[in-house]
Amino acid sequence: MAEHAANPGDKVVSLNAHRQLSNPQVLADLPEPIRRLHERAEGWLEPLLRLVLDRADDAFFERAEAAGSNQDQQIYFDAMREVRLRRKVLSQRFTQELLQGFGGLKTHPKDDFDSDLPGIDELSLMDTDTLEEQVAIETMARKAADRYSEAIQLLSIRMDHLSASKVGVASNPLGPDFLSQSFAKATADIKLSIGARLVLFKLFDQCFLGQMETCYREANQLLIDAGIMPDLKLQRRNRPVYRPVADTGHRAPGITSGGMNELEESAEQAPEEVLNLLKNWLNSAPSGRPAAGSVAGGVLASDQILPLLADVQQAQQLAEQPLAPAQVGALVRHQVQSRQQQSLSSVDDNVINLVSMLFEFILDDRNLAAPMKAMLSRLQIPMIKVAIADKSFLAKSLHPARQLLNEMARAAIGWQEPEDINKDNLYQLISELVQRVLGEFEDDVSLFDDLLADLRRYMNKDAHRARIMEQRLVDAEQGKAKAERAQAESERALARITRDKVLPPATHTLLSEHWSRVLYLTCLSQGSDSESWREQQQTAYKLAWSLTAEADAENRDRVRKLLPGLNKALREGLQSVGMNPHAMAEQLKAINAELHSHWRDVKKVAEPEPEIETEAVAEAPVEVEQVEAVIAQELEALPEVEPEVVQEAESAEDVLPENDPHWSLVANMTQGSWFEMHDAEGQHYRCRLAAIIRATGKYIFVNRSGMKVAEETRESLALALKQRRMQVLDDGMLFDRALESVIGSLRQTRR
Repeated sequence: MAEHAANPGDKVVSLNAHRQLSNPQVLADLPEPIRRLHERAEGWLEPLLRLVLDRADDAFFERAEAAGSNQDQQIYFDAMREVRLRRKVLSQRFTQELLQGFGGLKTHPKDDFDSDLPGIDELSLMDTDTLEEQVAIETMARKAADRYSEAIQLLSIRMDHLSASKVGVASNPLGPDFLSQSFAKATADIKLSIGARLVLFKLFDQCFLGQMETCYREANQLLIDAGIMPDLKLQRRNRPVYRPVADTGHRAPGITSGGMNELEESAEQAPEEVLNLLKNWLNSAPSGRPAAGSVAGGVLASDQILPLLADVQQAQQLAEQPLAPAQVGALVRHQVQSRQQQSLSSVDDNVINLVSMLFEFILDDRNLAAPMKAMLSRLQIPMIKVAIADKSFLAKSLHPARQLLNEMARAAIGWQEPEDINKDNLYQLISELVQRVLGEFEDDVSLFDDLLADLRRYMNKDAHRARIMEQRLVDAEQGKAKAERAQAESERALARITRDKVLPPATHTLLSEHWSRVLYLTCLSQGSDSESWREQQQTAYKLAWSLTAEADAENRDRVRKLLPGLNKALREGLQSVGMNPHAMAEQLKAINAELHSHWRDVKKVAEPEPEIETEAVAEAPVEVEQVEAVIAQELEALPEVEPEVVQEAESAEDVLPENDPHWSLVANMTQGSWFEMHDAEGQHYRCRLAAIIRATGKYIFVNRSGMKVAEETRESLALALKQRRMQVLDDGMLFDRALESVIGSLRQTRR
């Protein structure tokens, strides 16, 4: 970061480069539809990139909060700061890359977009960090390319029809390959650890590439509307049928390595890293049961396993308690061996064990309440059926079965067990959806799409109601905060004006009870930087000075010049707050008596003592500008006075040092984050940060319904985090987090 600060030219060059590349000449020779496509693409992609960078704050904060050491925590705080500082330059560089990609369509680019990337032989010579980066980039590009395969191919063919150069899926400037490499180049100069950089790539995968469906659809439609190959369609090819092959080798229990190559071939999208980790893990796994394919009767084909799983699925529907993940696998193997006198293929055995590991993670996940985890765990058998029927299921992030599980978990993130669970609408809905899967799912995955649509309809309605309540709450809290701030400002202004002054009773009453309200309403309606606020402070200062200044002839003369204007200002101010005219006259009469008393002993020939008129009179034509200027200078020179705050005595344990890392955790909290809190009575509740009221430093938390459940300060939050009375909940996609956890466990085992 210091190097960035020391080299301001870095940013200047980037901005100049952006302006240069934005010259229309870059795209001048391209066909009009391509130029329009580039213009529209910038509008589509900019909010997606902004979403990635917005989410980066949350992601780095969560990892900092979960860090096991101060050093690891600081890594993510540094990453958060770097991305914030370089955000604008990063966005500009990404835009430059996109422009260069479109500009290259009028030239003759390389035959292969990735030809400047390292080959297989070169990868082995890379350092580990570079290799991990490259694998992450290629993996997310490959996933997106498969996810939007048809739309990207149609778009590439249409663009190729218009372009002078060859446009393929890999060289398409809107293709996942190009966009992934562009993001990698745009972030290359940001100083991040490998862990933080991979987090950023993951966000790009989820929030950018994962949201490109609309972009590709509209891009194709734009070219169709321009008359570019409107009738173009791809000829669909039949999907190859999976045929398991018997494996008679004796391997370790768990996910067996026999047949793994077969699994790799059939799972066209499966992440290679996962498969390689599984292989390495199995080589060191202890033996404990017969390996898959070792029973004399041979290997049971995948399509023959599904009816056996249906029986187990039906039993789960009727059972009061779900089976543990490990029990499910054991039950399936027992069914196969006892009823068929056969064994599972090593590939299917791998799938069952991997899904079991995923559901073990789900049951251990602290982000969901226990009843919800138990309900979701009933979906293990259906997920095994889906995974056996489609070996690429584990790599398809948009598979409807995965989406349904993820959406259920997302809906339940803020849910906590009520007194009567049978009357809870969300729990009953999740229960109903799970029961429908157990009762209706055979092999048609469209059921998951239907259930997902039902769940999303409910969640949209529920979220709409919660947003209305939450907005009302936030508006009320902001109004309350504005009022508290105005009150504090008026008290601080009067304390500053009356400091070290002993005011007579009537003047003290007018300022503390009536003029304080004038200041309060002015600050509330016009702000503390308004001209009215300044003038009303001067009015209060003039009155206080008139009754406390040293009683000599010079000051007496100043008071006489000030009184006509002071009389008018006092009347207008008191009338603005609705003071009763009779009470106003009595109050001013009492102040006149105090003025007479204060200036009584100062003698000046032929001049009466100063006095405030009880009736409105015209201002005397006396030159008062000089006196007003002196008063304004004196008021400006008064020292600031903070109102006295009464604080409860705190123990040493309740005071955090300034360098405590939990201050940073609070500073980086973002609205919308979910937390679990524990109160003094030991009760725990889930809540979401709805608003941070900057004026008062209050953090407002609401429940799923948008109702306020907690109000905290920066100090109380930092202390709660340190004492672990408050923990951040991860509302990321459950299935994806489970898969990451399994991969991490396998990495550790391999080491």
